[in-house]
Amino acid sequence: MITQNKSIKQSYLEYLNTITGIRNYTNFKTTLYSPNDTLVQEIIQKLPHDFSAVTFEASKRLKICDIGGGDGNRMFKIIQYLSKQFDINCQLDFIEQSLPFCQKFENLCKSNKELAETRIHNDLFEKIIIPNYCYDLVFLIHSIFAFNDNFALKKILALPNHSGTIIIVSNSPDSFLAGLKKIIDEYYIDFRYEIDDLIKDLNKQNINYHSYFFETKWSVNMDEEQLYLSTIKNWLSLGRYTSLSNEKQQEIDEYIQQNTKYLDGQRHFVENEIALFIP
Repeated sequence: MITQNKSIKQSYLEYLNTITGIRNYTNFKTTLYSPNDTLVQEIIQKLPHDFSAVTFEASKRLKICDIGGGDGNRMFKIIQYLSKQFDINCQLDFIEQSLPFCQKFENLCKSNKELAETRIHNDLFEKIIIPNYCYDLVFLIHSIFAFNDNFALKKILALPNHSGTIIIVSNSPDSFLAGLKKIIDEYYIDFRYEIDDLIKDLNKQNINYHSYFFETKWSVNMDEEQLYLSTIKNWLSLGRYTSLSNEKQQEIDEYIQQNTKYLDGQRHFVENEIALFIP
């Protein structure tokens, strides 16, 4: 049984630099959003559609910062869309704490140099000295959880230019995964920085934003159910699931049973998500 003696922020850093952590994250994301990544489509549909020739006629370059970009596949697809839709080049600062993910994205960039001028920063966002504080788009896609304090938020708010937009995507406070994380996180000495924490901090600072809610639905076949549930448990617990007590594991299993539906040989999941746009 594990004891309450570890930081969840430190656990994120450690787990995302292991082969097991990378594999569980990738499997989790692929099952949730499909190999084509439906979340990218949700984001693209809600992007500010004012990237006109007037805005970029001088440089023809859209400046983007992606914080906690994971393996980079998601940002790569977004840049592909922007480049094709608006006939512009992109300049990207890609920030990720996982060295394996940074290496993977670097290889992807080398094969597609024409899409974006890319700088990859392998470290915690709080520690990085940002070389450019005039971004048109700043993305945080399921990546706010490990932020330490308000310092990170202040740093994020300083990133866009006068007409830039910050786009933050996370699970809603009342969602399936949010409830599951609350059960799993009981043994940590600190907490994940969730979207409701962010909203409270934005309201305290009188920062304007608007929100967009959407659902992500997915299902798992009966013969793959146990393998997938193992993946989701181990990813959300950052590799600590098997160290939980039998009682805690049973509580997690009961929660999953109560908050999913079993129909026609498949386990069906629904996740409520939220996207914040600042301003």
